[in-house]
Amino acid sequence: MPLILKKLSIKQWIVLLGVLVFSFGLGLFAYLGVFNRFYADDWCYNADFLELGLLGTLRGYSYITTYASNRFSLTLFSGLFERLGILGVQFITPFFIFLFLFSTYKLLNNLRKLWAKQTANSIIVLSSGIIGYFTIYLAPHIYQSFYWRSGLLPYTAPLVLTVLIFSLITEPSKADSSSRTRLIIIALLSFFGGGFSESGSAFLTTALLIYLSLVLFFRKSNSRTQTSLLPASIGLVFASLAMVLLIASPTSQMRLDRYGASATLFEFLFFTFSYSLEFIRSSFADLPIPHLVMMFTFFSLSVIARSSKTNVFKKRNFVWGMLVVAVIGFLLIAASYAPSAYIEKAPPALRTRIMARFTLTATIALMAWQAGKLALQYKSWIKPLTWIALSVLVFSFAYTIRSIGITFETKYPLYRERAEIWDTRDRLIKERKNEGITVIDVQGIDSLPIGGLRDLKENPNFWINACAARYYGVEAIQATLP
Repeated sequence: MPLILKKLSIKQWIVLLGVLVFSFGLGLFAYLGVFNRFYADDWCYNADFLELGLLGTLRGYSYITTYASNRFSLTLFSGLFERLGILGVQFITPFFIFLFLFSTYKLLNNLRKLWAKQTANSIIVLSSGIIGYFTIYLAPHIYQSFYWRSGLLPYTAPLVLTVLIFSLITEPSKADSSSRTRLIIIALLSFFGGGFSESGSAFLTTALLIYLSLVLFFRKSNSRTQTSLLPASIGLVFASLAMVLLIASPTSQMRLDRYGASATLFEFLFFTFSYSLEFIRSSFADLPIPHLVMMFTFFSLSVIARSSKTNVFKKRNFVWGMLVVAVIGFLLIAASYAPSAYIEKAPPALRTRIMARFTLTATIALMAWQAGKLALQYKSWIKPLTWIALSVLVFSFAYTIRSIGITFETKYPLYRERAEIWDTRDRLIKERKNEGITVIDVQGIDSLPIGGLRDLKENPNFWINACAARYYGVEAIQATLP
């Protein structure tokens, strides 16, 4: 091992440093999952799982209105993780972060093979880590998107499964390109991936439609992608089926009635376009530094990833390529915004925007990468540009180390304190119940520090209190902040 390290070039050392930095940052995000606990909708799901069982709760697809029971995948996976109790909610965050990183790596690696690019595997690993890290770090509501089961599953889970599905669809193969096992897995993942939420379903379905359109359009210029037509088509069929089931549930209409009249076609198109555009604008306006860091990082990675033989391409093709990437990115952001624009005539909740966040991050990465390739067309720039790129990467890693420190300082004490209060409260309720006390006063947990995620309130008839009381098997629970 020491001998191998001695043989590494400066470029390889810097890439290795980046892999270590982003691995540490992602490891911290995963570790914070140990402080996950039950909140809000979790109590109602858990109470129903205890009283009705998993299958009985799934049957609530047609009549339960306490939560979004039409989202059959959300109900199913909530039940599966609930079987593990607190361990289940602690495990859910690292599980999906790992699956997200693995899927992103597989997808990027497959695209490299499909387009015959000679990019070092270490740079693919680093690129996956950067995309994963900034998707989480810049999440519009990191707590609800990654540290609350009923926020993670309906929105982050379909995002992760979408990336996983595309990593399977783009898997280069020959004899087994239409392998029955792979097709079955894609069908199942697409069906359940589309059943977590309306936004997740729209995002997945739109992504599959765009991919199929691109494969058909470029079928003559890249025959390698033709083997993905069948799996992508199957994925689209089953994702569409999931969308139909979400809409067809009687509880969907009940939820629609709460919001009044839905948007007209013109309002729907206008709101979807304007809200999506505002997300992009506000992202750059409110967080300019991390977005600039991402741009320069992927530009620099593209420069140092050059092969000995630099591909020559026309500037016109570069412009069209950038435009296509930008349009696809916008369409995917709009797809995740569309259900809220239609139903609520408003932007989606912050936790829903995790799909838009990933899309914007990936779009920036692709466009900056292409810009780096364009810069390499000027032969006289290559040597000085390489040194500049290496320096930029070191700066980027320093910025990331700083952001990791900020995350640890601001989130670790807060999440740990909330978990400690929750655990103390949980023990108190169980002790009071064993003593025969059925109306229990407990300490509330302030929701403001983590963005307003609702918890038990003073009113024992509040829906969260009522569900928690059912879960613990007591008459009533009321909570007050100290």
